[in-house]
Amino acid sequence: MFPLVEIPDLVPHYDPFFASMFSPAALQQCQRYISGLMVSENQTVDGIKRLFVLDARNQRSLHRLCTESPFAVSALHQARLALWQS
Repeated sequence: MFPLVEIPDLVPHYDPFFASMFSPAALQQCQRYISGLMVSENQTVDGIKRLFVLDARNQRSLHRLCTESPFAVSALHQARLALWQS
């Protein structure tokens, strides 16, 4: 498993498609989650949290994004389709 010191450049490249759905803090957690899914062998919230060596955060923040975030799944799906069509 490779530790991450920053979000990979590929992830923020797609922010314009999803930024309207998340608060700035939630968008940053989403970037961390997607980066972890791309890189981590251990794709749990704890495993993803452990990847980031310079910007360590509470595991609860990432867990909250996955379980309690108020974004609409249908809006996320529409943004994903817009991304594919672009």
